Amino acid sequence: KTYCPFCTRVKQLLSKLGAEYKVVELDVE
Repeated sequence: KTYCPFCTRVKQLLSKLGAEYKVVELDVE
């Protein structure tokens, strides 16, 4: 979810690590 604080932290961490990940925004069509 775009407004999920935990999800935001995880995305920032993965970006910092340079990890590839797929973001699925469940609240966005």
